[in-house]
Amino acid sequence: MRVRLVATAATDAIRIPLETWAATEAGVTGEGSPAALALRCLRQLLGGMGWSPGRG
Repeated sequence: MRVRLVATAATDAIRIPLETWAATEAGVTGEGSPAALALRCLRQLLGGMGWSPGRG
């Protein structure tokens, strides 16, 4: 169950930024890009789970 929950959250942490970006005039690179927004969401998700780089 835990793995499914994490997988669903990770999927939405990518889907939501894409939807957000599509509603803006932001470019495909740089600040406001889909990748930048997705990274921000994934960092927030992982931070909320108590994970940080180097901790595995």
